Amino acid sequence: MMFYYHIQLSWYVFFVPFIVCIQILFTLGIAFFGSAVIVFFRDVRYIVPLGLQLWMFVTPVVYPTNIVPAKYLSLYMLNPMAGIMDSYRQVILYRNPPDIKYLGMAAIISLISFGLAYCFFKKVEMKFADAI
Repeated sequence: MMFYYHIQLSWYVFFVPFIVCIQILFTLGIAFFGSAVIVFFRDVRYIVPLGLQLWMFVTPVVYPTNIVPAKYLSLYMLNPMAGIMDSYRQVILYRNPPDIKYLGMAAIISLISFGLAYCFFKKVEMKFADAI
């Protein structure tokens, strides 16, 4: 699509692997926590698709971050995927550096969520066989 729309890459594209790593950490955190919870509460699997769809609307996937009012932007960026998606957009489409403040906040939240979810998963892992 970038070739079709004649979007040229800049040197800021080298931020993409770093952004991908932050996204992977956050995704792994959600996966560890979700997979551990679903073992014990099987009905959660029906709520997850709805929750993901609602989450997409509070993440700048189909709209730019600049339409969010400035007074709510700090609260809005507590969603780590908002910082990640905005960073992708800045680096790839707009050829600008990512906003380090929001990307850093996303990285910190991703590390914390990954660490907590991994610890939770390991704590309840021994109970999986009994629950299944």
